[in-house]
Amino acid sequence: MIANQYFIETFVTRCFSHLLNFYLLRYVAAILSLRQIHKMSGGPIETSIRTKISKALSPAHLEVINESTMHNVPPGSETHFKVVVVSEEFEGKMPLQTRTPKQWEESSKEVEPSPNCRGGFGK
Repeated sequence: MIANQYFIETFVTRCFSHLLNFYLLRYVAAILSLRQIHKMSGGPIETSIRTKISKALSPAHLEVINESTMHNVPPGSETHFKVVVVSEEFEGKMPLQTRTPKQWEESSKEVEPSPNCRGGFGK
């Protein structure tokens, strides 16, 4: 009787453990999948930035990089962006670190890393 009870308890524990692992893996896969979709599509602010720049400058190259994760903000925030725009509209106008398509093609096409966050609020 004790051997049968041990066998049943072990069997139930293993089944429960496998079932828990199965659902945990499915949950993690779903979360990762949602993150990939969010990363590919961007949030509403990133999408707005991309749309407005595309309409205004007809860029040959556009990168909108959400760097919010590098700052002390809640997950999923859209507060800090780096934008790389290559457009003919910059020809003869260089108020920012901008590049024409010809300059972009001749460059290494690498974007310099942003400086580390210093904590914000004037710190």
